[in-house]
Amino acid sequence: MDEADEELERSGPQHSGPLLSKSASSSPSPFRVRDFTLFWAAGAVDGLGTCASSLFLPLILLGAGYPAGLAGLVASVALVSGLVVSPVAGVHADRRSRKPMMYVAALTAAGAMGSVFVAVALGHVVLVHVLAAAVVEQAAAAVNGAAATGARPRRVPPQGDPPAKG
Repeated sequence: MDEADEELERSGPQHSGPLLSKSASSSPSPFRVRDFTLFWAAGAVDGLGTCASSLFLPLILLGAGYPAGLAGLVASVALVSGLVVSPVAGVHADRRSRKPMMYVAALTAAGAMGSVFVAVALGHVVLVHVLAAAVVEQAAAAVNGAAATGARPRRVPPQGDPPAKG
């Protein structure tokens, strides 16, 4: 054992990063706030559904016998509709109550995807229906995202919001 190793043993444990202060580690988790937990869970389910629809709608069209180009066109049009609606939804979210916007957007997206589920279950997959449902679902997801962005600070009190850790 050389002198450097002996010095390390005598000096005690070394910390590679900054230590958290006592006040930062003792702040309550935002997941202890019921409103935030419900908000987070609903957002996670909604986001998962939106991502799944972006993946499965083109596959549904391919399975129904439509060409790959049309399936890609449906996916592209749906994504562009979300991009177009997003700025307008942000303006409305700043001027109106966010909670009802989030409810209506989530129910609208669920209804659009539910209609596709029924069409697939009945074996009547029509391109125009899937396209309309995809556009409505992406637009509703954009509205929900715009409303949810400003809703988080209202769900967690400032003392419960943990500091950023870098």
